Amino acid sequence: MTVLVVGAGIVGASVAFRLAAAGATVTLLDAGRPGGGTSAATFAWINANSKGPFAYHLLNVCGMAEHLTLCRELENAAWLHQSGNLEWAVGERGEAALRARTERLRAWGYPVERLTRRELRSLEPDVALPDGVEEAVLFPTEGYVDVPPLVGALVAAARRAGARVLPGTPVVEISRTGDRVTGVVTADGSRLAADRVVSCVGHRTAALARLAGVTVPVGGVPGLSFYTHAAPVRLRAIVHTPEVSLRPDGGGRFVVRAAEFDAGVAEDAAVWPLPQAADILMARATAVLPGLAGTPVEAARVGVRPMPDDEYPLVGPAPGCEGFYVVCTHSAVTLGPLLGRLVAREIVDGVADDRIAPYRTGRPMLHGAAG
Repeated sequence: MTVLVVGAGIVGASVAFRLAAAGATVTLLDAGRPGGGTSAATFAWINANSKGPFAYHLLNVCGMAEHLTLCRELENAAWLHQSGNLEWAVGERGEAALRARTERLRAWGYPVERLTRRELRSLEPDVALPDGVEEAVLFPTEGYVDVPPLVGALVAAARRAGARVLPGTPVVEISRTGDRVTGVVTADGSRLAADRVVSCVGHRTAALARLAGVTVPVGGVPGLSFYTHAAPVRLRAIVHTPEVSLRPDGGGRFVVRAAEFDAGVAEDAAVWPLPQAADILMARATAVLPGLAGTPVEAARVGVRPMPDDEYPLVGPAPGCEGFYVVCTHSAVTLGPLLGRLVAREIVDGVADDRIAPYRTGRPMLHGAAG
């Protein structure tokens, strides 16, 4: 079986690796460089925290476990940081919402720990709780991923399994014979034949699907993140507060963001000079980590996450277009390695996993919130 995988982010690299390992003849194409799109500008939080209903929560729990499996499978897996996620709430309404979420997650068997001020100080000495907040919540199995190194490892593994990798190769046409896809045409005029074309292009899913004559309801949600210079601050876990989210980024650097500043950000938004939000966010981050005081922001990045209309993943053959397979999720960092395994199994062996049954491409799009 010959398969073309379009898009070499974390999802596409995972799919290509698993397909090649399963014996398919694989070509992985990317318009730019592997891991150079949204994969290089994501907060990269792996979790199943605010993701309901239970079936979707469970899919993400399985995605978290797949990262550990991948670490055992591939050597030198320094990209995974199962460092935990700290959260706290401010005010009665915030505390009630956090308490309700933690109780639901505990009922689902998800690890949750409550920490007093003293316990938090022992775990993260440089973190400062706000006045009036007496405890934090730790989700110990959560963490983050250094996505570009992970993508690099997956691409290297795909190559070792026999895959061909073509960076800088935009797809401009999808070839069809009747209702069946037969390959693609690239920007340089090359025609590549295939039994299957797998779309792993994130927020550009709808555009690629249109080339195949298919409508796929996917948009894009830009996110703005800031990256600091190195600072003499100790932090192991991710931290989510009502005002700011931050995590380590290696070498004493940190990633800082808040969802409120995503509104109005465009994919091509200017990131230099730094947006004004940088000063606001660094002030909030310094309240959490006082040792950040005076640390300048080194860079800002905009990443565009794909968002299917009902906010849940789209995984499966495109209806009415035989040979065209779609893999799209806004939880790509958490789910990418797992989807790679499940999609490869379906394409090569014809076995569709029950865990992705609710997320097939032909389902009615019910507008809800996936978290």
